[in-house]
Amino acid sequence: MALVEMSVAGQRYRAVLEVKAGVPVTGAAARAGVSRQGVHAWVRRYEQGGLGALADRPKRPDTCPHQTSAQVEAAVCEMRREHPKWGPLRLAHELGRAGVSPAPSRMSVYRVLVRHGLVEPGPRKRPKDSYLRWERDEPMALTALRKRQLEESTIAGAAYQSRLAELNWYQGGEYVITDEAGTPVHPEWYSDEFGRLLRRAGLRRITLHDSRHTTLTLMEHACVPISIISKWAGHYDSAFTQKTYVHASDDDLQRGQAALAKIHKIA
Repeated sequence: MALVEMSVAGQRYRAVLEVKAGVPVTGAAARAGVSRQGVHAWVRRYEQGGLGALADRPKRPDTCPHQTSAQVEAAVCEMRREHPKWGPLRLAHELGRAGVSPAPSRMSVYRVLVRHGLVEPGPRKRPKDSYLRWERDEPMALTALRKRQLEESTIAGAAYQSRLAELNWYQGGEYVITDEAGTPVHPEWYSDEFGRLLRRAGLRRITLHDSRHTTLTLMEHACVPISIISKWAGHYDSAFTQKTYVHASDDDLQRGQAALAKIHKIA
Protein backbone atom coordinates (compact mmCIF):
# COMPACT_ATOMS: atom_id res chain seq x y z
CA MET A 1 0.00 0.00 0.00
CA ALA A 2 1.35 3.38 -1.01
CA LEU A 3 2.29 5.86 1.69
CA VAL A 4 0.07 8.94 1.73
CA GLU A 5 0.06 12.25 3.54
CA MET A 6 -2.83 11.73 5.91
CA SER A 7 -3.08 15.40 6.87
CA VAL A 8 -4.39 16.06 3.36
CA ALA A 9 -5.53 12.73 2.03
CA GLY A 10 -7.29 11.90 5.30
CA GLN A 11 -9.52 14.97 5.05
CA ARG A 12 -10.39 14.09 1.47
CA TYR A 13 -11.09 10.50 2.48
CA ARG A 14 -13.46 11.71 5.20
CA ALA A 15 -15.38 13.78 2.65
CA VAL A 16 -15.57 10.79 0.30
CA LEU A 17 -16.92 8.57 3.09
CA GLU A 18 -19.58 11.15 3.90
CA VAL A 19 -20.74 11.22 0.27
CA LYS A 20 -20.71 7.42 0.13
CA ALA A 21 -22.86 7.34 3.29
CA GLY A 22 -25.50 9.53 1.64
CA VAL A 23 -24.50 12.97 2.93
CA PRO A 24 -25.27 15.72 0.36
CA VAL A 25 -22.22 16.80 -1.61
CA THR A 26 -22.91 20.44 -0.72
CA GLY A 27 -22.56 19.74 3.01
CA ALA A 28 -19.43 17.62 2.60
CA ALA A 29 -17.84 20.31 0.42
CA ALA A 30 -18.67 23.04 2.95
CA ARG A 31 -17.06 21.11 5.81
CA ALA A 32 -13.97 20.37 3.69
CA GLY A 33 -13.72 23.99 2.55
CA VAL A 34 -13.79 23.16 -1.17
CA SER A 35 -16.24 23.35 -4.05
CA ARG A 36 -18.74 20.64 -4.94
CA GLN A 37 -16.72 19.90 -8.10
CA GLY A 38 -13.69 19.20 -5.93
CA VAL A 39 -15.56 16.63 -3.84
CA HIS A 40 -16.86 14.92 -7.00
CA ALA A 41 -13.28 14.74 -8.27
CA TRP A 42 -12.15 13.12 -5.00
CA VAL A 43 -14.90 10.54 -5.26
CA ARG A 44 -13.87 9.65 -8.82
CA ARG A 45 -10.22 9.40 -7.85
CA TYR A 46 -11.07 7.19 -4.87
CA GLU A 47 -13.20 4.88 -7.01
CA GLN A 48 -10.39 4.57 -9.56
CA GLY A 49 -7.34 4.24 -7.30
CA GLY A 50 -8.39 3.88 -3.70
CA LEU A 51 -7.00 5.87 -0.77
CA GLY A 52 -3.62 6.41 -2.44
CA ALA A 53 -5.27 8.29 -5.30
CA LEU A 54 -6.38 11.02 -2.87
CA ALA A 55 -2.81 12.18 -2.19
CA ASP A 56 -1.49 15.34 -3.85
CA ARG A 57 -0.56 14.87 -7.49
CA PRO A 58 2.31 16.64 -9.26
CA LYS A 59 1.16 19.63 -11.26
CA ARG A 60 3.60 18.91 -14.06
CA PRO A 61 1.75 17.69 -17.18
CA ASP A 62 2.33 14.11 -18.31
CA THR A 63 3.17 15.19 -21.86
CA CYS A 64 4.36 18.36 -23.60
CA PRO A 65 3.57 18.22 -27.34
CA HIS A 66 5.77 21.16 -28.31
CA GLN A 67 8.85 19.96 -26.38
CA THR A 68 11.92 19.15 -28.45
CA SER A 69 12.14 15.41 -29.06
CA ALA A 70 14.90 13.30 -27.55
CA GLN A 71 16.29 12.55 -31.01
CA VAL A 72 16.62 16.22 -31.87
CA GLU A 73 18.19 16.99 -28.48
CA ALA A 74 20.74 14.23 -29.06
CA ALA A 75 21.55 15.65 -32.51
CA VAL A 76 22.00 19.14 -31.05
CA CYS A 77 24.33 17.92 -28.30
CA GLU A 78 26.36 15.76 -30.67
CA MET A 79 26.84 18.58 -33.18
CA ARG A 80 27.77 21.01 -30.39
CA ARG A 81 30.43 18.64 -29.05
CA GLU A 82 31.86 18.24 -32.57
CA HIS A 83 31.84 22.00 -33.15
CA PRO A 84 32.16 23.71 -29.74
CA LYS A 85 32.50 27.17 -31.32
CA TRP A 86 29.14 27.02 -33.08
CA GLY A 87 26.38 28.97 -31.40
CA PRO A 88 22.63 28.23 -31.33
CA LEU A 89 21.97 30.08 -34.60
CA ARG A 90 24.64 28.17 -36.53
CA LEU A 91 23.61 24.86 -34.98
CA ALA A 92 19.96 25.41 -35.93
CA HIS A 93 21.00 26.22 -39.50
CA GLU A 94 23.28 23.20 -39.82
CA LEU A 95 20.67 20.85 -38.32
CA GLY A 96 18.16 22.04 -40.92
CA ARG A 97 20.68 21.42 -43.69
CA ALA A 98 21.38 17.96 -42.27
CA GLY A 99 17.72 17.05 -42.64
CA VAL A 100 16.75 17.02 -38.99
CA SER A 101 12.97 17.22 -38.85
CA PRO A 102 11.40 19.17 -37.41
CA ALA A 103 14.29 21.64 -37.53
CA PRO A 104 14.61 23.35 -34.10
CA SER A 105 14.62 27.12 -33.74
CA ARG A 106 17.53 29.10 -32.38
CA MET A 107 15.91 29.43 -28.96
CA SER A 108 15.08 25.72 -28.84
CA VAL A 109 18.72 24.90 -29.54
CA TYR A 110 19.80 27.39 -26.86
CA ARG A 111 17.50 25.82 -24.25
CA VAL A 112 18.77 22.34 -25.11
CA LEU A 113 22.38 23.48 -24.70
CA VAL A 114 21.61 25.10 -21.34
CA ARG A 115 19.67 22.05 -20.16
CA HIS A 116 22.64 19.77 -20.91
CA GLY A 117 25.26 22.17 -19.52
CA LEU A 118 26.93 22.82 -22.87
CA VAL A 119 26.65 26.62 -22.56
CA GLU A 120 26.44 29.03 -19.68
CA PRO A 121 23.10 30.87 -19.60
CA GLY A 122 23.63 34.58 -20.12
CA PRO A 123 22.08 37.24 -17.87
CA ARG A 124 18.77 38.79 -18.85
CA LYS A 125 19.04 42.16 -20.51
CA ARG A 126 16.89 43.85 -17.89
CA PRO A 127 16.11 41.89 -14.72
CA LYS A 128 13.09 43.02 -12.77
CA ASP A 129 15.13 44.04 -9.73
CA SER A 130 16.95 46.66 -11.85
CA TYR A 131 13.85 48.86 -12.06
CA LEU A 132 13.52 51.63 -9.53
CA ARG A 133 10.30 52.05 -7.63
CA TRP A 134 8.37 55.11 -8.77
CA GLU A 135 7.83 56.97 -5.55
CA ARG A 136 4.71 58.93 -4.68
CA ASP A 137 6.19 62.40 -5.35
CA GLU A 138 6.60 61.81 -9.09
CA PRO A 139 3.08 60.65 -9.96
CA MET A 140 1.61 63.32 -7.69
CA ALA A 141 3.61 65.98 -9.53
CA LEU A 142 2.35 64.71 -12.88
CA THR A 143 -1.21 64.62 -11.55
CA ALA A 144 -0.89 68.24 -10.39
CA LEU A 145 0.51 69.25 -13.78
CA ARG A 146 -2.36 67.55 -15.57
CA LYS A 147 -4.88 69.30 -13.33
CA ARG A 148 -3.25 72.65 -14.06
CA GLN A 149 -3.41 72.00 -17.81
CA LEU A 150 -7.12 71.21 -17.57
CA GLU A 151 -7.69 74.49 -15.73
CA GLU A 152 -5.73 76.38 -18.40
CA SER A 153 -7.75 74.74 -21.15
CA THR A 154 -10.97 75.82 -19.44
CA ILE A 155 -9.73 79.41 -19.23
CA ALA A 156 -8.45 79.52 -22.82
CA GLY A 157 -11.58 77.93 -24.26
CA ALA A 158 -11.50 77.48 -28.05
CA ALA A 159 -8.07 79.09 -28.25
CA TYR A 160 -6.51 76.19 -26.35
CA GLN A 161 -4.22 74.14 -28.66
CA SER A 162 -5.25 76.32 -31.59
CA ARG A 163 -1.61 76.66 -32.73
CA LEU A 164 -1.04 72.94 -33.19
CA ALA A 165 -1.76 73.22 -36.92
CA GLU A 166 1.10 75.73 -37.27
CA LEU A 167 3.70 73.30 -35.88
CA ASN A 168 5.29 71.39 -38.76
CA TRP A 169 6.97 68.98 -36.33
CA TYR A 170 3.86 68.06 -34.34
CA GLN A 171 2.82 64.43 -34.97
CA GLY A 172 -0.23 64.18 -32.76
CA GLY A 173 -0.79 62.96 -29.25
CA GLU A 174 -0.44 64.75 -25.92
CA TYR A 175 2.78 66.24 -24.58
CA VAL A 176 3.60 66.53 -20.90
CA ILE A 177 5.14 70.00 -21.17
CA THR A 178 3.03 72.73 -22.81
CA ASP A 179 2.55 76.46 -22.43
CA GLU A 180 -0.60 78.16 -21.14
CA ALA A 181 -2.25 77.87 -24.56
CA GLY A 182 -1.65 74.12 -24.77
CA THR A 183 1.16 74.39 -27.34
CA PRO A 184 3.79 71.68 -26.71
CA VAL A 185 7.45 72.54 -26.34
CA HIS A 186 9.72 71.44 -29.18
CA PRO A 187 11.87 68.48 -28.07
CA GLU A 188 15.06 70.29 -29.12
CA TRP A 189 14.24 73.19 -26.79
CA TYR A 190 15.61 71.31 -23.80
CA SER A 191 19.02 70.84 -25.43
CA ASP A 192 19.08 74.48 -26.60
CA GLU A 193 18.10 75.77 -23.16
CA PHE A 194 20.77 73.58 -21.57
CA GLY A 195 23.35 75.18 -23.88
CA ARG A 196 22.13 78.67 -22.96
CA LEU A 197 22.44 77.85 -19.25
CA LEU A 198 26.00 76.65 -19.79
CA ARG A 199 26.93 79.85 -21.60
CA ARG A 200 25.46 82.05 -18.86
CA ALA A 201 27.37 80.04 -16.25
CA GLY A 202 30.61 80.29 -18.25
CA LEU A 203 30.96 76.52 -18.54
CA ARG A 204 32.26 74.39 -21.37
CA ARG A 205 29.70 73.28 -23.94
CA ILE A 206 28.54 69.67 -23.54
CA THR A 207 25.45 67.84 -24.73
CA LEU A 208 22.51 67.21 -22.46
CA HIS A 209 23.29 63.49 -22.48
CA ASP A 210 26.87 64.20 -21.38
CA SER A 211 25.45 65.50 -18.11
CA ARG A 212 24.39 61.92 -17.42
CA HIS A 213 28.05 60.89 -17.55
CA THR A 214 28.91 63.79 -15.24
CA THR A 215 26.20 62.86 -12.75
CA LEU A 216 27.24 59.21 -12.51
CA THR A 217 30.92 60.16 -12.24
CA LEU A 218 30.16 62.59 -9.39
CA MET A 219 28.17 59.87 -7.62
CA GLU A 220 31.19 57.57 -7.89
CA HIS A 221 33.46 60.33 -6.50
CA ALA A 222 31.02 60.66 -3.59
CA CYS A 223 31.78 57.00 -2.76
CA VAL A 224 28.36 55.72 -3.83
CA PRO A 225 28.79 51.96 -4.55
CA ILE A 226 28.91 51.18 -8.25
CA SER A 227 26.07 48.66 -7.83
CA ILE A 228 23.82 51.45 -6.52
CA ILE A 229 24.89 53.81 -9.31
CA SER A 230 24.14 51.15 -11.92
CA LYS A 231 20.65 50.50 -10.57
CA TRP A 232 19.97 54.22 -10.23
CA ALA A 233 20.88 54.66 -13.92
CA GLY A 234 18.71 51.72 -14.95
CA HIS A 235 21.59 49.54 -16.15
CA TYR A 236 21.52 45.76 -15.81
CA ASP A 237 25.29 45.40 -15.45
CA SER A 238 27.43 47.47 -13.09
CA ALA A 239 30.50 46.69 -15.23
CA PHE A 240 28.82 48.49 -18.14
CA THR A 241 28.20 51.54 -15.94
CA GLN A 242 31.79 51.56 -14.71
CA LYS A 243 33.22 51.21 -18.21
CA THR A 244 30.92 53.59 -20.09
CA TYR A 245 29.68 56.28 -17.70
CA VAL A 246 32.24 56.67 -14.91
CA HIS A 247 35.36 58.58 -15.97
CA ALA A 248 38.64 59.49 -14.30
CA SER A 249 39.52 63.20 -14.31
CA ASP A 250 42.96 64.81 -14.15
CA ASP A 251 42.46 65.38 -10.42
CA ASP A 252 41.72 61.67 -10.00
CA LEU A 253 44.98 60.78 -11.75
CA GLN A 254 46.92 63.22 -9.56
CA ARG A 255 45.40 61.74 -6.40
CA GLY A 256 46.30 58.28 -7.64
CA GLN A 257 49.84 59.41 -8.31
CA ALA A 258 50.10 60.90 -4.82
CA ALA A 259 48.80 57.68 -3.27
CA LEU A 260 51.32 55.66 -5.26
CA ALA A 261 54.12 57.97 -4.10
CA LYS A 262 53.13 57.38 -0.47
CA ILE A 263 53.18 53.64 -1.01
CA HIS A 264 56.72 53.77 -2.45
CA LYS A 265 57.82 56.07 0.38
CA ILE A 266 56.48 53.64 2.98
CA ALA A 267 58.20 50.73 1.24
